[in-house]
Amino acid sequence: MFGNGKRERTDKNERFRKFWISLEALINLDGEERNIAGRIEGALIRLYERNDPGKRYKLKSGFEIVKIKKDRIDQFHKAIENPERVSQLESILHDLIRAEVGLCHRGYAKEYLEVVR
Repeated sequence: MFGNGKRERTDKNERFRKFWISLEALINLDGEERNIAGRIEGALIRLYERNDPGKRYKLKSGFEIVKIKKDRIDQFHKAIENPERVSQLESILHDLIRAEVGLCHRGYAKEYLEVVR
């Protein structure tokens, strides 16, 4: 599904859908289907904290996974495009997929994170 999203160039809503479904599938590898947004956010934050000991991260305001999940309704049901969300999903997927296959992340999603002080 992620590969199909990468190949989709004309329909941003279709790209968003494929990336969202890929992200849900990746997070649900353990079969737990509740609190998807929280689990995605937690996985991303843990990934960055594990690779940057001593720092604590959170998603920047407006980029929380819960907000993407809410935007999903507009994207899925009303065909309202939000290209920024497509880019954010793609960046998060790049980092989480790399981690899942045992590679270090490349910082694709770092622009959406900030250090907690």
